[in-house]
Amino acid sequence: MALASLIVAVGALIVAALGVGYSRRQTQAAIRQADAAKIQADAATAQVLAQAEMAERQQASEVKLTVQRIGGAGAAVLPPESVQLVYMAVVANESGKPIRNVACRITPEGRAPRLAAVVGQLMEYNVASNVIDEALVHKENTDHWRLVPGGLRCGFVFPFDVDGYPKVQMEARFADDAGMDWEIDHDLRLLKLEKRDGW
Repeated sequence: MALASLIVAVGALIVAALGVGYSRRQTQAAIRQADAAKIQADAATAQVLAQAEMAERQQASEVKLTVQRIGGAGAAVLPPESVQLVYMAVVANESGKPIRNVACRITPEGRAPRLAAVVGQLMEYNVASNVIDEALVHKENTDHWRLVPGGLRCGFVFPFDVDGYPKVQMEARFADDAGMDWEIDHDLRLLKLEKRDGW
């Protein structure tokens, strides 16, 4: 009888050990499935965030900043008798939507940053057949331009002559149609601003 009890007890232990092993394998499989589901969910979330960021940046990425030269006297930032050329930042809104509260800043090498002295809209006109020039019109003595509709360009003129200041850095700030603030430099590096300070 003792032998029969021992055999039953050993059999019960074997069955219990097999059950524990099976349960452990099931738990490990469930953990692997949960990990795989989390990885898939994280990848889907990252994809949605990337698409949202692309959509968010779409209009801002269609705003361009270039550096041009303009006669300082004609732009009314130098005396009328001056023949010197000065810097002008040109903000081109190539998107189909307006941008607002546009401002540009120049930093000549060795000098403090400064906002524009005169702002106006750039318009092309025919000088002669097949010859097109542009003019700064609707000029104002201000450092901000309230609205640049899609497809238009705005010029921001600074009283720094090109010969006297050969190296400069320029940046522009603006709000897109959704009200988000952006900064772009003349190398077209685009940065979303969490908070727009100063200018």
